[in-house]
Amino acid sequence: MDRLVSRAFWHRRKLAGKLKQLREILIENLVRSEFPVDSCREYLPAGCRSKLVTQETIHSLLKLSPGLAEYVSRDATTLFLVLVAASRALEKNEDKFVKILQSCKDSKMTDQLLPIMIKELGCVGNAGAVSCTHHSALDVFHGTTWSTSLVDDFYTYQPKFYPPPVFGSERFRYKVPIVSVLPFEVENGGNMKPKRGHFSDVYSVILHQSHHDPSLGNIVPTAVENGLRVAIKQLKLVLPDQEYNIEQAWENEISALEELNKFAHPHLIKSMAAIEYGSHRLMMLEWADGGSLREIWNKEDGGAKRLDATRIQCVLDELHGLAGALSMLHETKTKTIPPKRLSNALPVARQHQGVPSLELPVDNSGETDNHGGMEHWRHGDLKPDNILSVKDPKGERWLGTLKIADFGLIKRHEFETDRRFAQTQQTYTTLQYEGPETLVNSHLPRSRKFDIWSMGCVILEFAIFLLYGKHGLGLFGSEQHRASFNKSTETLYFTVHNGVAEVSSIAKHWINQILQHPECQDRDSAIRDLVELVQNDLLVVNVYDKTKKSRATAKQLEESLKGFKEKAAKTSGYLCGAPSQATAETPTVSPEIFSPKPTKKAVRVPGRMGKTLGEDLRLIAENLVLSPPINALLKATADGFQEVRTCVEQHPDFEERLEADG
Repeated sequence: MDRLVSRAFWHRRKLAGKLKQLREILIENLVRSEFPVDSCREYLPAGCRSKLVTQETIHSLLKLSPGLAEYVSRDATTLFLVLVAASRALEKNEDKFVKILQSCKDSKMTDQLLPIMIKELGCVGNAGAVSCTHHSALDVFHGTTWSTSLVDDFYTYQPKFYPPPVFGSERFRYKVPIVSVLPFEVENGGNMKPKRGHFSDVYSVILHQSHHDPSLGNIVPTAVENGLRVAIKQLKLVLPDQEYNIEQAWENEISALEELNKFAHPHLIKSMAAIEYGSHRLMMLEWADGGSLREIWNKEDGGAKRLDATRIQCVLDELHGLAGALSMLHETKTKTIPPKRLSNALPVARQHQGVPSLELPVDNSGETDNHGGMEHWRHGDLKPDNILSVKDPKGERWLGTLKIADFGLIKRHEFETDRRFAQTQQTYTTLQYEGPETLVNSHLPRSRKFDIWSMGCVILEFAIFLLYGKHGLGLFGSEQHRASFNKSTETLYFTVHNGVAEVSSIAKHWINQILQHPECQDRDSAIRDLVELVQNDLLVVNVYDKTKKSRATAKQLEESLKGFKEKAAKTSGYLCGAPSQATAETPTVSPEIFSPKPTKKAVRVPGRMGKTLGEDLRLIAENLVLSPPINALLKATADGFQEVRTCVEQHPDFEERLEADG
């Protein structure tokens, strides 16, 4: 824009021909769009258009009649700009340019008829053309003035000057012609490497400052030098899943986002626009510059040595905010038509893949999603990857503001669950943060308390991070690789035996380990209260039976966290113990896991499965749990196998002793 002001065409005298001067100014002020990555093109920002195309400047430039200048500024701004850019063949004859412009006015040719596929008309330059099927205003292109070079330039420059959308808070859905250019750039010449997901990719881009109204900047205050930093979520057009339908996925997701915009909660990621652009399906969202919660855990050191009251207070504040957002969603009723399922898979089919099914009584508690035409909102896929951080501008809060994201799965969750169960080789590690009702209760309507189980998982991992750092989280995650971990009936948080779900021994081990940590043992502390909340109220299998202890609601979770914050304000030392208690204890994994052994020189035994006899025995023990016998070594009795397994588990040096004995 500075170039526009400093080199304003009505002050320049060095170049002959004002039409040529204007054309140069237009070309110089084109900006390159960087998105979508397969359609990088140039466009003229809206601010330049408004500066250049006014009745006063047009009249002073080309001495147009007042009526023609008014026509350009009111009805044909884009057409005028395209003709100026395409006017190389007319630079020595400005009168011909004015004649073409006057013929457009006489034919009632306006911007509303753009874009024009001029090369597809078939009658351009044919003065004798009759019975054309196009709009009568396009008869203007029959004139002999439309030379081949002028037509080529019109075709080339029309996309550059077709106005890109200007986004605002009053409108959510945009259908943008593919001939237009989206006003997105990359900051400082950066790359467009996205964050990839199963259903979509997410890009960080800059929305040009001329292409959003001030209200949008107030909603999403992520201003940079030349615009607003936003996230663009692009749905994938094709997936390996044969049942995937992008149009259904698109409609489900943007319908959800449109409704969620009404909530305006500070702990929900804000959505600004849904954009249909040719075959592209794009969502413009608030950019979370702090990354995901998982990324924070991976970057931060964490651990007891870094514990202090400020950090834990920040954790309580953000967890309370997230719980408040969930509570608002869960308590809001919206009269809607249930979304279309994105798969025709029948839930009963899951029983034929080794997946237990448990018949439970129908929920009459009002906690299911749909009843009486009223839909309660739930997220359906809460996990550290879908909790994003917006940095604190002052840098005072290490977590920034945590916000729940990826609400499209509200409408898509049923498809995703069906997809997982339909693949016999798919493991439950993808379901790590989902409640046990995904497996044992899949035929019943999904409860809002499904999100509460997920929050319990997140809070437990937060406690592990606070006390043991990212190393502790790594150890916790490694539990799924232990020998006895059955991926068909087990996650890190629950197990299913004979159709009955229970909290896993892994989760119980880590909860007990945290409660015995000096920061929690024999003292009233925030971390202790958080973990006991997880143990007693969040990781609770029962959702439907009112006669038994049931999982907490979002409102109860919010109230509990509010109580912890109030206790912190009143109780000295509640947030963090004395420095002497902040010991860097090393966490332990649950007893069932086989810890890796140090590498030692091994003796190869011919004809064995493994490299050593000890390894053979361990493989036997593992296969006892994981699969039927697979070779001659597994033809012994089950009792014999169990004896070997017991020896290996009870005597960590059993392998070495066998190897030493040859």
